[in-house]
Amino acid sequence: MIDSRQVTGRNVMFSWWRLAGLAGLLAVSPVTGQSVPAGAVKAYAAEVDIKWSGTVSGTVGGAAQSGTLKASARMTATLIDKGQSAGGILTANANWTVQVDVKLTSVGQGCSGVTTASQSATSASGEVTLKVTGGGPYRWVFSDSTAIPAAGQFKLDCEDPDFHSTTPLSRPYPVMLGPLEGDSSSLQIEGKVSRNSSETVAGLTSVYQEEITYKFTAVELVIDPTPYATWRPVAGADENTPPPADKDLEIRATLQQVGGQPAPAKAKKFTFELVKTSQQLGTTMNYPLKKVAKTTFDLQFLPERNTELTVSNEGQKAETRTGEFEKVTAKVTPFDYGGWSTIRVTAEMPDGSKIVGHLRGATEQDVRLPKRAPDSKIADAWKKEKGVDLADDDDKEGFPSGLQGCDGDGLTLYEEYRGFMENSEHIEGDPNRKDLFIYNNGGPIIDFGISLFATQTFLVEGVHKRLTKAEVDLENRIINENWTPDAAHAVDQHALIINSDPARTAIVWDGGQGKRGRPKIVKAIDIAPDQEDVRDWSYVGVFPTEGGGTYESVWLGARTVLHMLLHAVGVEHHGPADLDRFVDLTFLWPEDPGNTYGRPVFVHTEYGLITLLDERTGADFAPTYLAARQRAVERDMAWVDSRHSGPLHDALVSYLKGSSLTLLLGLWNGPHSGAEDCPMRRHYADAYPSASGQGDYFLVPPGTEPAGINICRSEKGTGINAKGREPQGRYYDALGAGYASCGSWICINDAFPLTDRPPNAGRRFVTR
Repeated sequence: MIDSRQVTGRNVMFSWWRLAGLAGLLAVSPVTGQSVPAGAVKAYAAEVDIKWSGTVSGTVGGAAQSGTLKASARMTATLIDKGQSAGGILTANANWTVQVDVKLTSVGQGCSGVTTASQSATSASGEVTLKVTGGGPYRWVFSDSTAIPAAGQFKLDCEDPDFHSTTPLSRPYPVMLGPLEGDSSSLQIEGKVSRNSSETVAGLTSVYQEEITYKFTAVELVIDPTPYATWRPVAGADENTPPPADKDLEIRATLQQVGGQPAPAKAKKFTFELVKTSQQLGTTMNYPLKKVAKTTFDLQFLPERNTELTVSNEGQKAETRTGEFEKVTAKVTPFDYGGWSTIRVTAEMPDGSKIVGHLRGATEQDVRLPKRAPDSKIADAWKKEKGVDLADDDDKEGFPSGLQGCDGDGLTLYEEYRGFMENSEHIEGDPNRKDLFIYNNGGPIIDFGISLFATQTFLVEGVHKRLTKAEVDLENRIINENWTPDAAHAVDQHALIINSDPARTAIVWDGGQGKRGRPKIVKAIDIAPDQEDVRDWSYVGVFPTEGGGTYESVWLGARTVLHMLLHAVGVEHHGPADLDRFVDLTFLWPEDPGNTYGRPVFVHTEYGLITLLDERTGADFAPTYLAARQRAVERDMAWVDSRHSGPLHDALVSYLKGSSLTLLLGLWNGPHSGAEDCPMRRHYADAYPSASGQGDYFLVPPGTEPAGINICRSEKGTGINAKGREPQGRYYDALGAGYASCGSWICINDAFPLTDRPPNAGRRFVTR
């Protein structure tokens, strides 16, 4: 490229020579380095020295010209990948040091003397481009537009003072270096190229030698989080309190040649930045309570743990002072058990370019914290520990089985990973087993009952029963209320609240009338120790069985807790309620004027004669009852005869002989039916209908109604209710159509649609 400038006065033309024009002419001897895919390297340290020397001669405007040419340039730069193409294009503003000297002797047309031109520039900048092509050799190519900026003065001295002139000169010199090729494994290339060249422009011929010495070194900023593979965030006592320092993640950044050797130059500054850091409510899904929880950054640089760095942006940025750095370490402190972020580290080089760090052994520059999949907020280490590889929003636990289609527990995989506080301790959900949370506002018997529920439903460790008032809002009962839209959340899942209430045993419903129980519609479970359904809260011991053995012992009060908890998760009784289940009978003595049967009998005011049978013998129970009544009357009559006479005496005798009997009847296919050892089966009937169809009833011998604790999965009657039992099955199979098969109705997931309760219309007891 020739630049001609006209000097005023005599139209004398002088030429400026191309400083380089080497495209396609350089023979390269590369130094082979570590093999990596083309495009993987993000930065190169470049050093290029260019020298020109030669002579100039010719005639311009009738004046003979002869002289020398000498020039040199040095370029240093850090070339950074700007990502313009998949092949890898790296650009930089290079630092140049340039010196150009030209001396000409002119003779002719009254001008005789020496003409000198000189240019120099130090630390000027000009953009250079380096291409690293894929699928073949690396190509280091300076673009055609690359130029050496230089400024100086052109000075012409002649004997004629009219031709004395000094002209300012400011122009770039183009440099075209390339292609410089190396084999596909080269990460460093260096060499020396020289050639002899000549050219004639505007009557001047230049003969010169060009020499280029070059070296390109692949450099990288490597990020080493420690311990990256196993680290997961934890939290302190609250959002403002950091955990112990050994819970921090150490981020070490190293500027080096690819392959591990020291880099050619040191950085003047390192900057660590946390990007897109989570700001979840609280520290876990339930603590602190949402009404007091904060949304501070979940991962931070703390000044007191990064004393060599300047921390800013609410703990999201930490950087060194200006200096010379090769290795720098920063510490990231977690404030949340489910926190996440990405970290970006940059090294600013002396020429102002910035190298972005990448994770050691990978190409990713924005390093995910904790180590996790791109589409997940959950640490890989936790998934590996739990043996799962599921999406963050997964909620498909099938164990233990229950209502068909009602998988999961209302808690996403992320929520189980982030965890909960229980009795001031951090716990996690189980991605392989359903979890249920219970607040026990009662005593140890209720606690035992909850444990019984956990065992019998196979939830076991999945039942969390030690919640405190600081860990569940008793007004809304939501156990996973600390969520924000950027983390996986499926439904507001509710805890169950159990109270000890001396007045009643009942469920306080929160909507959902006519629907099976589910945590979200159970406002509270009240348990009263002295209710009929409980009968006895003491340790009962063992129950006799049909075969003469013993039935499993149990705390009846704890069984009641089990029973009510099953109601709260969708389980109903084994049949509709028995109407008239409490039956009042009157015993008539044989001599009673109203007794027309000639024998002792029981009668009902509406249905007449009722025959009660001894289950063991099949005999009418009335004579046995008469004998017992007679003994009692004889004992009491002696006292009446000794103290009273007249109408009062007769009234007392009539009272002693009169008798009424109240029985609780258990009817076929009703609440007492089905599997005898299921806790949802009632177990306290006094009598049941005879299959004879004659209106007879068998009396239940005391202690022969098992108070079961094993959840049934069928409607079939077992034990005392089994077909073929002698004298008969007491209450037969459960009604079906939504009753019994209790384990098949359990549903604890509040995301699953509510289901209807079965009809509760019972039946009246059988009469003649």
